[in-house]
Amino acid sequence: MNLINLLPIHPLDGGRISTAVTRWLWILGLIGGLVFIYYVDSRLSQFIFFVIWAMFAWDLYKKYVKYRNREEIVSVSTRFEFYADHLLQQGYILPGENHTRDLAYTTFSELHGSGDSRQTIIMYWQGIGFEGHAYLPRQSIVKKVQVVKVERIQRENQFILGIQVQVDFSPLGTDERYYEVSTKTRWKFGMSYLTRALFVIHD
Repeated sequence: MNLINLLPIHPLDGGRISTAVTRWLWILGLIGGLVFIYYVDSRLSQFIFFVIWAMFAWDLYKKYVKYRNREEIVSVSTRFEFYADHLLQQGYILPGENHTRDLAYTTFSELHGSGDSRQTIIMYWQGIGFEGHAYLPRQSIVKKVQVVKVERIQRENQFILGIQVQVDFSPLGTDERYYEVSTKTRWKFGMSYLTRALFVIHD
């Protein structure tokens, strides 16, 4: 199992180490992974490792083939409940269920603390006084924040608007500079990786 873990395939340890050495090792990982899948005896192990290998291959395809020359746009939806009794009292014309509109927004990332690397979006529907917060799990370029559905809910003498919001964003690829390490460091990790692999094989 230790030798398997050293294969240059994400999310195995070998995949992470090869990132600091050279990402060309990922090609070796694709080939070596198929060889391992072919020769492993256990059907269960074969299936589990095939899933890991397939996810790794798909991630490489998306990163270096499918989205290499164009943006990847991802859409996520979230829902808010907004207490709107004051709108009724003011005689505000309430939006219908199929109402859509673009929302103004601001976005920022926390550099320190428990929210490290999390990106926050604060969205505003100024006409009704709505403010909502949403979070992206990775750094992204926000393209659009839009209301796609509005529900009218009467609950315990309170009038509520169920506001469904869709966020379109383009995830930022891993910054290439993140992998820019000195030649000395590459050799250091490379020799450590090779030594560990040879030690496991010898055992």
